[in-house]
Formats: sequence, structure tokens, C-alpha cells
Amino acid sequence: MWCGGEVEVEHHESGVYLNIYDITWANTVLGAVGWGAYHTGVEVYGQEVGFGRSTDEMGVYVIKPRSYEGHTFKKSLYLGRTHLDSNSVDAVISDMCHRTWSSSVYHLINRNCNDFSEALCGHLLPHLPQAFPLWINRPCRMSSLLLPSALTEKINEFDKDIFAAACQTVEVCEEEEEEEESDEGCKHGANGAKEERNG
Repeated sequence: MWCGGEVEVEHHESGVYLNIYDITWANTVLGAVGWGAYHTGVEVYGQEVGFGRSTDEMGVYVIKPRSYEGHTFKKSLYLGRTHLDSNSVDAVISDMCHRTWSSSVYHLINRNCNDFSEALCGHLLPHLPQAFPLWINRPCRMSSLLLPSALTEKINEFDKDIFAAACQTVEVCEEEEEEEESDEGCKHGANGAKEERNG
């Protein structure tokens, strides 16, 4: 979903870009003081890779760049060019997906989408260790340092419950749509049979 965000530089095929999304409208105010709630994905070789909660174990996803649904695209930051070719990048993503970034280890504060983006950038740009902007994940880092672990776990559980409720709502809507389509099919079938009898 393109939402009129900003792309800071012309794109290069081997360029690594951090695509940033606003999670809340309050970022327009919070951003002025170096804070904000952001979702990020890493764009490289024409694909955007990100991480989040999922109904299965595949926490890592690949989408069309700057099209993440649910949040508003803000801007794309150019971080540098990777020395890896596209096949090597795919191998890195696959390895991260299966080894350390499954959906079950997602944590809103301690292991979120921004942590994944930073880790992936570390693999793609080892020659540029300071490339990832620290302000992206500042609220979570500060929360992890200042809040009791019991509280951060409660916050994460609350986020998990919200995600589960949202998934359940989607499932109910899909079932209702399927029932409506089935009812429409039955009506058409009944009308067709009636027409044949009348004929």
C-alpha cells in the first residue's frame, strides 16, 4: 500500500534500504523529539523482508517494497550497497528464518521487527556497522532497560492477545463471506432449476 511516503534516494539493485512505516499518527509529534513507534522492513534486490507475529512459524515474510499493510509508509532510508549477490541474500534470509527468527520468538519489546531489520542489515552490510539508525527502536530499547522484566512480559502478552483476537476476527469475516457466496450459489441454482421447470 503506497501512502505517499518519501523515498530519499534513487534506488540501486544492490542497495539496501530501510523502509519505515508509522504505526501511530502520534509519530508526527513524537518524531520531533526523537521518539516514535515504527515498523520497518529491509529492501534489497527488489524485495522487502520483514518480521512479525504470524499464525504459523514463519515470522519472516517477503513482500513488494513499501507495501506492508496495516501501517502507513513513511520513508525509505538508503543504508549502503551490499557485497552479496541476490542468491547469497536469499540464503541469508532463509537461514535467519529457520534458525533464529521464527514467529514463536517474536517479542514486542525485546525481539521485534526493528531488531530483525537491524540484524539483517548487519549481514548485508558488515562493512557498515553503524548504518542502522538507532532512533528507529529507541522506545523498545529504553523500555527493556528501564521496565521490570515482568512488566515487559505483560505488555508482550497483551500484544499477543490483540494479535490473536485480530486473527480470529479475520477468520470469522472470511467464513461469513464464504457462506454468503455459498448462499448466492444456491439461489442461482434454484433459480436455474425453476427456469428449466417453467421452460
